[in-house]
Amino acid sequence: MKQQTIILGPPGCGKTTHLLNLVDQEMSKGVHPARIGYFSFTKKATVEAMDRACAKFKMTRAELPFFRTFHSLAFQQLGLTKEQVMGPAAYRSIGQSLGLEFSDYMNFEEGVPTGSKTGDQCLWMVGMSRARMVDLREQWQEANSELDWFQLKQFNDTLVQYKETTGLLDFSDMLDRCMEVCPPLDLEVAVIDEAQDLSKQQWALALYMTMNAKRVYTAGDDDQAIYRWSGACVDSFLELEGERVVLNHSYRLPRTVYNLCWRIAERISRRIPKQWGPRDENGRVDYLTSLDNIKWRDGSYLILARNQYLLGPIEEFVKRAGIPYTTQRRSSVNTDHIKAIVLWERLRKGDSITGEEARSIYKYLRSGEGVSRGFKLLKAVPDDAQVNLAYLQENGGLLTTAIWHDALTAILPEDREFYLMAKRRGEKLTRKPRVHISTIHGVKGGEADHVVLLSDMAYRTYQDYQGNPDDEHRVAFVGASRARQTLSILMPQTNRAYDYR
Repeated sequence: MKQQTIILGPPGCGKTTHLLNLVDQEMSKGVHPARIGYFSFTKKATVEAMDRACAKFKMTRAELPFFRTFHSLAFQQLGLTKEQVMGPAAYRSIGQSLGLEFSDYMNFEEGVPTGSKTGDQCLWMVGMSRARMVDLREQWQEANSELDWFQLKQFNDTLVQYKETTGLLDFSDMLDRCMEVCPPLDLEVAVIDEAQDLSKQQWALALYMTMNAKRVYTAGDDDQAIYRWSGACVDSFLELEGERVVLNHSYRLPRTVYNLCWRIAERISRRIPKQWGPRDENGRVDYLTSLDNIKWRDGSYLILARNQYLLGPIEEFVKRAGIPYTTQRRSSVNTDHIKAIVLWERLRKGDSITGEEARSIYKYLRSGEGVSRGFKLLKAVPDDAQVNLAYLQENGGLLTTAIWHDALTAILPEDREFYLMAKRRGEKLTRKPRVHISTIHGVKGGEADHVVLLSDMAYRTYQDYQGNPDDEHRVAFVGASRARQTLSILMPQTNRAYDYR
């Protein structure tokens, strides 16, 4: 008889550690690693679990063949290659034939890809219908979309025909095909993590592929189920039957942050009640009227907004303040710039560097200004040669010995000014920026010493909030529960906002 255990892991309660300890116990009982499955919603969570397992159990990744996302599992079981899977180029080909545009960035592994262009909207609608296992027209009607039905149907028909002609599979096809032609896995133990984020289609695959397992540990937190908009079926998690185990101590949240998170969670109308507590620190929750009121303390920062369009002004604010930051796709600090700056100042202090390093500096010297014309590529100097300032002046056409921000003028003036401001603030440009700017959805599973949380939201999000408040309560809960020390909430700047008080 199958033993089903449901592990409820509130924020910072050590869920991954607990699950790996269960894996350790199973292996101690003699269960072979190849008969243990560890499946998760996101690639990030799966990679983290695999890396920690490899270190803990002194194994290679090859010895843990079933530590995977469900898409990766289907890909593996079907014996596919990347060339057999639909990618951005294939969708662009379809788009060109229909006059539709797609975004340059597409991430298919973590739910349904999103974007603002018409092609993205068509792809999202089709993906949602597959993930939820409902008819496309039903999905379109429920979404109350402005997308034209006949345009959507034409896209879907063309997509189906394109896949039949090319033999390519999309990510939804992979899951369906795996259930059609692959036998269930020969597992003794299965661990399913982030279960609250699985779509109905992923649940079907999970139940099918793990049906032979004697013990199944399903872990998640319904209060953090924030991906319903991309197909997640939180009801499947809420209705799961089995022994429930609550991880009841957060190693992340101090008391004040925990108290706020608890109040937010209590607003969710349909949830699993759970008793858990904070760590033994007070922490701090502040309410700000402006980003100018942020107190920049030592430690890492997350600045979080509900919607993508709110991130641009935050970036501008942080950059004006001279604070290095990252976003999902970029960093305000160019590592090549910093490398050139550090090497240049080493030269000015009398140190020697290699020819290869010298070339990384010359890239930011202007011809005829910082370096003589014809010397820009420094062709005569071998990569491993040791050179100093005097050598480069005599043999490398170097024309300047000025401080970096006057010498490396091929670095844009605004970038040089930003680096100067950061250095004046005492920021370490050679380290990863300590501030990350993101939507709340973009940092699920992440944490920082200090979190700044914007309460405003987009008009469409606010409309959905009025009709289905549980979804926004969960998003607010996730945003607030990223903080290890302080949580600062920016009060509403518009009449469309979440009430964090």
